[in-house]
Amino acid sequence: MFCTQFLPNATSSPYIANVFTLDNLTGTVLGMQGDPQALFKYQRVAILDLQALADPSLAVAVVKANRRIVDGMGPLTPEAQALYDFALAANAANYDLSGFKIYTNPITQELSGFDTGYVQLCKVAGAGIAVGTNFSLDVAGTAVAVAAGPAPGGTCAAPVELRTGTKVITETLPAGIRLAGVSTAPESRLVSANLGAGTATVTVSTASLTTVTFINTIPSTNSRGFLQICKVAGAGVTLGAMFSFSVAGTSVNVPAGPAPGGTCAPAVEVPAGATLITEMPAAGIILSGVSTVPNDRLTSANLGAGTATVTVGAGTQTIATFLNTLAQTDPLQGFIQICKVASLGVALGTEYSFQVTGPGGPPQYVTVPAGAAPGGNCGGTVSVAAGVTTIVESLPAGAALAAVSTLPNGLLISSNLAGGMASVTVNTGAQTIVTFQNTFIAPVIPTSDSPYQIRYVSNLNLGDSTINITNTGAEGAGQSSGTTAATTGAFCVNVYAFSPDEQMVSCCSCPVTPNGLVSLSARQDLISNTLTPAVPTALVVKLLATKPAGGTCTASAAMATAANLSRGLAAWATTIHVGPAGPTSTETPFSAAMLSTEPGNPGDIGELNRLTQLCSFINANGSGFGVCRSCRLGGLGSGRL
Repeated sequence: MFCTQFLPNATSSPYIANVFTLDNLTGTVLGMQGDPQALFKYQRVAILDLQALADPSLAVAVVKANRRIVDGMGPLTPEAQALYDFALAANAANYDLSGFKIYTNPITQELSGFDTGYVQLCKVAGAGIAVGTNFSLDVAGTAVAVAAGPAPGGTCAAPVELRTGTKVITETLPAGIRLAGVSTAPESRLVSANLGAGTATVTVSTASLTTVTFINTIPSTNSRGFLQICKVAGAGVTLGAMFSFSVAGTSVNVPAGPAPGGTCAPAVEVPAGATLITEMPAAGIILSGVSTVPNDRLTSANLGAGTATVTVGAGTQTIATFLNTLAQTDPLQGFIQICKVASLGVALGTEYSFQVTGPGGPPQYVTVPAGAAPGGNCGGTVSVAAGVTTIVESLPAGAALAAVSTLPNGLLISSNLAGGMASVTVNTGAQTIVTFQNTFIAPVIPTSDSPYQIRYVSNLNLGDSTINITNTGAEGAGQSSGTTAATTGAFCVNVYAFSPDEQMVSCCSCPVTPNGLVSLSARQDLISNTLTPAVPTALVVKLLATKPAGGTCTASAAMATAANLSRGLAAWATTIHVGPAGPTSTETPFSAAMLSTEPGNPGDIGELNRLTQLCSFINANGSGFGVCRSCRLGGLGSGRL
């Protein structure tokens, strides 16, 4: 399967998995499945995964074909059939299958895929380059076009998914234009750059984002380069306040702009080599930090004196960003400012919450809406004690933290992307700007308390089936109990009932509190008020747990989004079986399932969108029909047959 999205689940407690590579399968069988064809099958799966990585539009068909390869099940579309036939005929020796992994455990069973990460290319219009000029680049075989944007961040293309490792990026340089500099975020991801050849080698890390910024210029003559000054308004500094600099004898004025990039003055032509920048002092304002693009151009900085020395290469451009703050009466205090960038699958404006804990201080909480790359949106400044500050992001289900960076450069101590956490340095009287970049909303991982679960019930003409639902408390619990959606840790269970011919016959929602128990009757609640007059004798029931909006679950079944999915759902159902001895009733858990949250091939809107759109139609046009009865407190057992 095209399943790198499974890796965080399969490698985290309590779903610790056994990890196999293709080499492990030689002469053996795979995990608990005992399949002597495991090596052959998973070589086919790996080959198709490579096709999907090269062309993401194939992903849905690849999943279908891979399922047929592994377990012989599932329908095949014409596209999936062609991929299936291609894989069976392929020679594995012709492909680089290194790094392909198979994860197995009793809950997730067999999950597979290549470790992948993302590269995002940004382009800055340097001296002589008009903003909006289009540039073409090749990222490890994938063509990317991006328009040059203003300094310091430029304009960014959509991220490209690549297998992990070192990757070469090659820019097609138009006549008379030079690659003047390359930088990466995180800084350590730049392996090397050849400006003359227009190439850079970067590292792609698993489930992480590497942002690569190219600066282009029209080179000057006589071994000179360009220096551009940008100014960020830090804590207490008024936006638009004018600051003056001396750059190699040239006076430069620039107004302070918002974090993280600020406002930039036009580039100044200077002799190649070390260049001293001196900021003219302003009463009550201190220089908090200096950073450069490319990252390695800062030679030294004297914040107290308001100076910095940077390197300018012949024919290249250096962007120097100065961050100022208002001088503080408490010399042991500093500031944190958090910025949030939306990337793949994250809607602009989506709000993210952060916990900021400075040395010896209580946690402080900040909410920041995601903004467009490269800079995103920034929240207000938070005062903390100087030293190491820890920031923890509350990651919604399916959201992935892809990268963390700081301004000034070099203040990121460590980051745990899977945990949504970063530790940064805050210097005395200074400000640290921390940018969190979230990437795609991944398909929802099937775990034992997955937000999305599915079950069938049958033979409703012979007797009732019951559904019992509880909340494991995975989203937290308060000291006070309750039964409403406003109770701490509660989620909304959204119920979608389908007839065997795929028609949604009813939908509804109700709150489930931590350690609470609610129930539904198939006969009395799900098919007693169907949208159409026909009453089915069997159902497919889908449950989706979401976080309450404004302390209520009203209409939540029609408004669920990938950003508000909730953990902690556990559910069971009874159903009737007819055998030689007559009808019998059994109870089994709902099955956790993977929820597609994004559109796929043309015509594929994703299951989440389908569920909410059908339920919205019922609510708007059903005149009350199709809205199932809500849950009742307590559990239900099987009825008399």
